[in-house]
Amino acid sequence: MLILNDMKRIKIIWIFLLLAGFWGACENEPEFPDPKFDSSATSEYTVRRDTADVFYLSCRMEVPNGIDYVEVMDVSDNYKVLERLEQYRGMTRLEFRYPVDLTSFEQDTLLGFVVKICDVKQRTYNKAFQVEVKKRSVPEIHFTNGEYISAMLPFIALQASFSTGMVPIRNIVVKLDGQVKKTIKPERDTCDYVISNLILQGLSEMRPYVLELVLEDVQGRQAVAQQHVYRISKIEKPVKILVAGSMEGEIVLDYDEEERLEGIELLGQFRMRLIYNESGDRIIRIEEEEYGNYSDRINYDFEYDESGLLVSAKETGYSSAMASAIEYENDARNKRLKQFVSGAALLENIAYEEGFSSGEYIYSEEWPATIQNVYSGIRLRMTGYHPVLIPTYLEELPYPLMRVMRWPQLFHDLFLTQYVHMKTVNYLDENQVKYFYTYSMDDKGRLSEWQRLYTDIERVDYYKFIYR
Repeated sequence: MLILNDMKRIKIIWIFLLLAGFWGACENEPEFPDPKFDSSATSEYTVRRDTADVFYLSCRMEVPNGIDYVEVMDVSDNYKVLERLEQYRGMTRLEFRYPVDLTSFEQDTLLGFVVKICDVKQRTYNKAFQVEVKKRSVPEIHFTNGEYISAMLPFIALQASFSTGMVPIRNIVVKLDGQVKKTIKPERDTCDYVISNLILQGLSEMRPYVLELVLEDVQGRQAVAQQHVYRISKIEKPVKILVAGSMEGEIVLDYDEEERLEGIELLGQFRMRLIYNESGDRIIRIEEEEYGNYSDRINYDFEYDESGLLVSAKETGYSSAMASAIEYENDARNKRLKQFVSGAALLENIAYEEGFSSGEYIYSEEWPATIQNVYSGIRLRMTGYHPVLIPTYLEELPYPLMRVMRWPQLFHDLFLTQYVHMKTVNYLDENQVKYFYTYSMDDKGRLSEWQRLYTDIERVDYYKFIYR
């Protein structure tokens, strides 16, 4: 018996759908009704090796003409006949049970079988079985964001899943450099557990750390997994980004001598040029143009006061500003936006989320359309933040009151988002999820992949960061 790969799994399912309707009727008209099973549908089972060494293919047969023989075939081996059973010859009713030996299966395996009846008039009928064999229960740990992560901040977000098969979990211990940070005792009879965003403090020194997870089941069996954490003082900038989904291609990034981003080019399609003020701490203009068409340029202009607060944001082609009459919260540290006028609309209560350090707030509004046409019912906000910085975030554009015309989702995800987040939701209702996100890190702890998953259509926007 062979372990089935994904292609064979698909093949089995499709073939099973065809078996009942298309297999094996004899050319002669029957004198009695055809043989049949209790059900023509594929019988699907899941069995874990903890509970059985043998699995029985079971079904009830009714054969008015009388059974000639029964065959059991292995789907994974090109329908090889495992055994022809003739001891039931002449019977018209049969409670059939056929043993399948599971002792050789130590890993998760998908098995496929077909039981075929042939009556004395050579009329045949078939029934398919799909048996998913699960390996014996053992404690297992999986880091959702990889075995290597980096942190510019003195804390990290733990993401991991835990499974003990059929044996309940006793406890989960979280350690950082050998020191116990947290002990989790799930509810009784819990065999699967997920940590989605556990913030761990204590990475105060610029050195490598080891995060260790210990999973123990009620039988005393343990699994141990480690994640290597690189504490860094400066984030490494990518030179390229490969993109797929809403837009396809390669983005080339150019930096100035101060490592500020000054050029963004989606090869063969669009390019952007970023212009800074004299001190270099604010972006005052972004020029967007179609590749090879210099007359089709859109400019986004940003005006600031002496303290660096945004006064207005304008876009070429609109008589009214993207943002004007801007007001701020009485918040000296974060200088949070309170409200502004865009077109004819007053946009209030700009979305922020609490950050990772005391008093920090993260700008979390995502504009879903040309900003002059936005109203509260279609506003979006990001949530579920992790302390992982997006390496292409434009920190010199602290108030991203813009929605670029030609590449809106891409530009927002890569350049206007400060931290990795897990979802984007309706501004008024967090239960209405517009997008989910996933990410992964490379073996140096750098952000490697970043994906936006749409909930209303089958689409994934994929970004892969390429470093020097």
